[in-house]
Amino acid sequence: MFSKEFLEILNYECAVGIATCAQGEAHISNTWNRYLVIKGDRILIPVAGMKKTQSNVEANPNVELSVATKELVGRFGAGRGFVVKGTARFID
Repeated sequence: MFSKEFLEILNYECAVGIATCAQGEAHISNTWNRYLVIKGDRILIPVAGMKKTQSNVEANPNVELSVATKELVGRFGAGRGFVVKGTARFID
């Protein structure tokens, strides 16, 4: 399950970075948090057109998401963010 603090960020507009890596090359795609759907311990993200992201995930399913907003106070002042590590797969 995701923490209350992480879920709170999703109430504010923010970009979400999707980092993948394959063949020794890192790649980052971005989307908006409003497109994320939380289902238990999973995050569903529509990724139409993210061909490099899909290719990388097929070769290496490990991904990292970066989610942050300046609208909430963090530990050191303005802004709060999280990096979420996990595995991904594409579903048609």
